[in-house]
Amino acid sequence: MFRDFRAGGDEIKVSRLNPHVVGLAVGDRVILVVRPGLFGWPRVAGIEKVTAAE
Repeated sequence: MFRDFRAGGDEIKVSRLNPHVVGLAVGDRVILVVRPGLFGWPRVAGIEKVTAAE
């Protein structure tokens, strides 16, 4: 599960079997890359790990 850093932000659940999640640990900062999917519903197209300098 990923949580928005903003107060009152949404949470998004991503399957642990998703290949984008491999290599992530609890507490890692990430950027979710979301694209329109089937019928315009959002889909996770990628997860980019944020380095400490960003």
